Amino acid sequence: MFKIIKYHILNIIIVGQLVPLLLFGVTSPVNKKQQRIEIVEPQLQFTYHSTDGEIQLNCTHYKELDKLNDWMVWCGKGTPLFRQFKVHLLIQRHASAVLAKTGLEVLYWVIDRDQPSTQAFQSSSQWFEFDSVTSLKKMKLRQGVENDYAQLAVEFNN
Repeated sequence: MFKIIKYHILNIIIVGQLVPLLLFGVTSPVNKKQQRIEIVEPQLQFTYHSTDGEIQLNCTHYKELDKLNDWMVWCGKGTPLFRQFKVHLLIQRHASAVLAKTGLEVLYWVIDRDQPSTQAFQSSSQWFEFDSVTSLKKMKLRQGVENDYAQLAVEFNN
């Protein structure tokens, strides 16, 4: 388990450094700006969906620690279908004044807290590149959970 987590962390560090370098070239701090987009609770809305569309659960969430990007998410609280997840959500904006374009890095990792013996987790990391300098207004992401029999969706409104 720790080898897998260590591999993911190493992979994120390498990819997190390589992708901006390849897209924006070798830059100095003057030419490139990296900014973590701060996320607060009202900006997020989580929902749980079964893949067949039969089940949809509204979710509540809270930030686990101020300095981390981790959220505790409960879906269907008070029902027999109650699900709980730990979510790591990081959005970083990369801007280059020289190249006049923007990159957006999104990490969305989900740990299924209902399966403590296996600690099942899913992750995705995306990089978006825009032709011009732009800001983020809204983003909707879905991550497969429970062996892809369901999805945990998140909507971010900036």
